Amino acid sequence: MKKYIAVCILAATLSSGCMSTSENAATMDRAAAATDLISRMDEVGYAKVAHVPGVDQLLHSASSILERQRSVIEMYQAQSTNHRDVQAFLYANKDLEPLALEQAIVEFDAGALNDEEKIGPKIQVYRAASEQIFEENVELAVELTVQLGISAAILAQNGEAVTDAISIKAADYGVNMLTSSIFGSDDQADEDKETEHTHMGLALLAAKDRLELAYEANELIDLELDTIKAVEALQLELEARR
Repeated sequence: MKKYIAVCILAATLSSGCMSTSENAATMDRAAAATDLISRMDEVGYAKVAHVPGVDQLLHSASSILERQRSVIEMYQAQSTNHRDVQAFLYANKDLEPLALEQAIVEFDAGALNDEEKIGPKIQVYRAASEQIFEENVELAVELTVQLGISAAILAQNGEAVTDAISIKAADYGVNMLTSSIFGSDDQADEDKETEHTHMGLALLAAKDRLELAYEANELIDLELDTIKAVEALQLELEARR
């Protein structure tokens, strides 16, 4: 329950920039989506920022969360690659009641040509492998909720600085400034060009980008919680019969 509350808060907090994974959950290639997210995370980077008075804690938290979320999405990517058939089966049958899901598994396995094709054993392996991923994702979701709330408040308090930073980035100058001044650079001339005001805005935009990417990854993994609920319900049903 805590996970779903956190996701609702996250969705309400983010105003833009996040993909709507739930809209195409039935057809999306989740392994490919995870690969894309990892690439975008690496592009934004995880380097700890230089000193920015007043927002250091947010900036460091955003970097840390993104790096940890990358580790979790990487595990998810590997699992999605290895269990495409299980994910597809579970999503197609996620709304079935336990007895109906049990019957769907039996019918599927009855048509298998060999043991390797049977979905029942694969589901159990997938369920066990998913536990660590889900646990870490829930923990990160809670932290994301807190940091996104802090980020929204600080962004609102520094609206002018953020607006200036957006203008700079739109002029294709902000990316260089972001790399050279916020994350450290030997080029003192670049640092001298920016004001403390703009530096603050660019730093806050960097934190926002990192938190939003972390949220995208968290949401993608959360799709599996929706599909695996049916497996959990079936497991409880089977245990009740014993």
